[in-house]
Amino acid sequence: MVQAFTEMQQGSSPGFQLLRGSVYEPLAELLVQGDAILLPGHAWSEQLLPLLMDVAASSSCGDELPMVETDVLLEEMMQEMLPANLHQTLEALHAYGESPLPVASVGRVLVQLAHLDGPLKLTAQPTPCDPQTFSQHLLALTSQLNMLHDQQNRAYLHSPHFKRSKFELFALQHMQLLTWLQRVHTALMHSVGLQGPDLLQYMVKLGFAARVLVFQPTLLHTLHVVQTCMSLPSEPVPGSMREAMPHPADSATDFDRVEWLQLNLLLQFQSIYKKALCQPDIYQHPQAFSQGEVKLVQGFLRLEEIYTHLINRFPQCCHLSAQEQAVLSNLCQQLNKYFTDGHRIRQLIEQQSMMPQSMGKHAVAQLVKLSSSSSQFAVRDWILPFMVTFCELLKIIWQLWTNLLRKQHALDAQRRSIEMLARLAGSAIVKQLTDQAHRLAHTAPSMPVGPDRSRVFDLEDDPLTLPTEAELVAEEKLEEEDV
Repeated sequence: MVQAFTEMQQGSSPGFQLLRGSVYEPLAELLVQGDAILLPGHAWSEQLLPLLMDVAASSSCGDELPMVETDVLLEEMMQEMLPANLHQTLEALHAYGESPLPVASVGRVLVQLAHLDGPLKLTAQPTPCDPQTFSQHLLALTSQLNMLHDQQNRAYLHSPHFKRSKFELFALQHMQLLTWLQRVHTALMHSVGLQGPDLLQYMVKLGFAARVLVFQPTLLHTLHVVQTCMSLPSEPVPGSMREAMPHPADSATDFDRVEWLQLNLLLQFQSIYKKALCQPDIYQHPQAFSQGEVKLVQGFLRLEEIYTHLINRFPQCCHLSAQEQAVLSNLCQQLNKYFTDGHRIRQLIEQQSMMPQSMGKHAVAQLVKLSSSSSQFAVRDWILPFMVTFCELLKIIWQLWTNLLRKQHALDAQRRSIEMLARLAGSAIVKQLTDQAHRLAHTAPSMPVGPDRSRVFDLEDDPLTLPTEAELVAEEKLEEEDV
């Protein structure tokens, strides 16, 4: 409230004009002059006096504004964690590992992996290894990361205690970690053909990348998830996953629909990304499409449906600058090419029974311009680059939407502060009028009276002096204690 009054003094705030359209609109004519608030004579109306009486009779300032999450996306790491920070993280995960919560067991396994001899060892000098052994260690890390979110989804997808905003953040961080994991996987494939000292040097560098780029942020991410699950409130929270999951009602606003589409787009992407990157067995058939690949393409096209609805509605709810619009348009153009290819691949899958098995994946390789030697992995090599680009889109949309929510929260907080100032001014006006009426009552015998006489109180001649800043702070503390 003090900040709101200071901004009005400086002229950097619309001030009491924010009250227009609210129940406090009759007080929208209040003016700030110096350290005083004035009510112009022309502001008197039939609605003003009842509002003043209500203000004087009530001390309520409305419900507390819900907090906006201040969390951020994961930052890509380039260096090893400081030993003290690493030790603190591992100790915390180990302590939570005794909890019966399923997500806590993931932390316990990750701590064991950090102490295990091999390329991912964090507590001492890591041990270089051959590509096959490296792949096994990487698979162990990947399985724990995915297990963390599988258990979270099973336990909290419809929870009344888990906030939607936090759930979305964790899912998007999961996708970030998968994109970094994909980079390590791609680099591992480039080790083919290396031998001797060249291979050893390459695997040492790759181990460093896996520890710094994937393992360290996975530890921090897991700790954040576990701590959140351990500290969930016992009572339902506003904006919970239980409220977020049902399909919007017919009466829902575009804002509600965009939020629902964002959540479902993220969940759908999370599902197909795990399948595409972490289930290599689905690509093992050398010629025909496997059932896993068929389901992957089906999920991909379902993703397109949700994406199309969201992209069409998003700019209507979130104003974009020219630069932001250009960035989104560029990403969408890249993604639309993948979606066009996806429909063609679905046609090839549908025609599989009518064509020689050897032609199925070969046709995909030709379609997406892969070499014929990559035909077996044509679907994988087509869809994984799409995943990285789509994750970038999700990150940008999340950031834009989060910034919008924060701006709205700041505006609501400003409006709430101005309402409190208006209530304070209204109470002062009522007191001033009461005092003036009391003085008039005592001087009434010496004043002309009659039906043609009336008394007009011009408050501009007797400005309302607000309390000092220290008194305002004390008033806020008392109101918070009352709440």
